[in-house]
Amino acid sequence: MSHPLRNILTHALALGAGWAIYQAGGTSDGDRKPAPESQVSGAERRNELSAGAAKVLAAAKAAADETFVPGLKQEARTEAMKRIGSMSPPADIAAALDTLALSYVVEPAGDRPDSPEAVALIYHWLGKDPEEFFQWAKSLDGPTGTMVRQQFWKAVELQLKAKGAAALLPMLASAEKTGMGRSVANSFARVVALEADLDLIAKVKSSASKESWNEFIGSLYQTWPAERRAEFAKLAAAENKPGLLTYFNPGKPRAEWLRELMADESLPAEFREGIRTNPKLQETLASDTTLSLEERLAYAGKQDDAQSRAEICRHDVDQVLGNDHDWPRAFRRGEATAQEVLEAVRAATPELAAASPEALRDRVFERLVGEDPAGAMILLADLPAAERNARVLHTALREFDHAEPDRFLELLQQVPADTEADREARLDAWNRRSWQNDEEERENYTTWVQALPPGIDREMALFSLARVVAGRYPDLAESLRAQITDAELKQRIPSPSQP
Repeated sequence: MSHPLRNILTHALALGAGWAIYQAGGTSDGDRKPAPESQVSGAERRNELSAGAAKVLAAAKAAADETFVPGLKQEARTEAMKRIGSMSPPADIAAALDTLALSYVVEPAGDRPDSPEAVALIYHWLGKDPEEFFQWAKSLDGPTGTMVRQQFWKAVELQLKAKGAAALLPMLASAEKTGMGRSVANSFARVVALEADLDLIAKVKSSASKESWNEFIGSLYQTWPAERRAEFAKLAAAENKPGLLTYFNPGKPRAEWLRELMADESLPAEFREGIRTNPKLQETLASDTTLSLEERLAYAGKQDDAQSRAEICRHDVDQVLGNDHDWPRAFRRGEATAQEVLEAVRAATPELAAASPEALRDRVFERLVGEDPAGAMILLADLPAAERNARVLHTALREFDHAEPDRFLELLQQVPADTEADREARLDAWNRRSWQNDEEERENYTTWVQALPPGIDREMALFSLARVVAGRYPDLAESLRAQITDAELKQRIPSPSQP
């Protein structure tokens, strides 16, 4: 991944020319006086902004074509900083950012497109009057808000590079005055973490509010260099916050790194114990497939029982099925049978396959059944009918979120409709799925339910959907209930005085 500052600087060499074109295009205060807001129609204003944005965008693209290189030498970086520092931003920076935001949203180059012009504008505004900027930014929404949130931290990075830490702390103080301390602390953390500067971090702690500091330190992991992991661990230890390690990328297997820290006697014993007992870090330690099952259970702080093994099994099976081979997709396409997928998982997890064969089989079934319910049933073929039915209905209830209604129906139909012992579990599954399907599909789901062929699944679908919509659409609920013919379900229909 390219460094964000490099992306800014490779475009920045041409910003002076770009702004000259921008201002020559009639968007600066000196070229014309804007009409009073009451005399400018919405369409005219949009056209004016679009035209200005197009000129800026064209200038930036042309300049980028001429100046972009894979990496910048120090002389070029210095020159770029000079260009940014010497450019003359428009008097109304807020209006210029609004203009840029139109092209930023209309022509994005990915989730977070570069906008060196926006970065340069924010940089100048922060240097001129940070409190004014934060006061303006705190209520932003729409395209401008999106652009400013995504480009702000790059402008802060430029401030830090150009002016040093002295520029950072007053900005944080200004942000806190306007109620934006916590929001801004996240961006500041991303900038400071790039250099892993412990001295600067100490200065932030001594000057920031408690709320801003907590946000700041909790955000450092995002851009902290992996090769500086020792310093990150020392910072977390100094704060006695093992949870800071949870999402940090140490550049090596996280579980291995955590074990190293737990064995490092130079770190406080309380901190090392905190790693061992932190629930999130326990999950990471227990997920290390290079360890024995006994060791993993110990790291997880759990007893060696069926439930604990099933939890580890769930993780390992999901990891195998999600590897480059993508077994669920191969199964869906008919490139592998369910049995072949199970054998591949067993080969990849031999200790679990020997210790918990049923849990492993059940998890593979749960992962494949959404792709092809009938095809996955071969995995349960050796179970007694009652146990097989119970496993299918449990999966339908607990493991079938966001499945297509047709797939859900196909799964339920693997259980014979006349099994009275499973009737309640079948209805529970319908009640849960109808709530979710109505949320996601609304009228389409109602139409689907009413088009089902006669049978117990249509009866239960009508009954469960009526329960879901009764509060919002009582007439629809009454219509659905009127179609129910099953005697036992009809007895469950509430009286008109009940909801």
